[in-house]
Amino acid sequence: MYDVKQFKLISGEEVICEVVEWAANDNPDMVVRRCFKIHTAFDNEGIRYHSFRPYMALQEGPEMFITINTNHVCSEGNPDLSLVQHYREAVKASEMTEKEVEEKLESMVKRMKELSGEFDDSGDNLIRFPSKPRLH
Repeated sequence: MYDVKQFKLISGEEVICEVVEWAANDNPDMVVRRCFKIHTAFDNEGIRYHSFRPYMALQEGPEMFITINTNHVCSEGNPDLSLVQHYREAVKASEMTEKEVEEKLESMVKRMKELSGEFDDSGDNLIRFPSKPRLH
């Protein structure tokens, strides 16, 4: 198990990642994986939302390692447990295969149909209103 840490970089970006290897005295680079940028947004009512985006393009997965120079880190912290939970979900979603994504999508569509009363495309469940002649 690797340390999940949250970093604020001098660029202003915040990232959350698994630290594989900490920096040493003679090398300021630390090795991380599954690194996501924390994107913060506010809605019209001022409620804050967070989402995760890959920190580097095409660098997702347990076998993809990134080095972060510790000279570019302003601060480090232990992320809140709810943030870690959302991070784990983002990691799991990012590592899904195409087949797993299709299966999950089909499952979600099925669930939505169940919740909405199971509409069908036959038109048998449509109520037709009498139409009036058009006046132009």
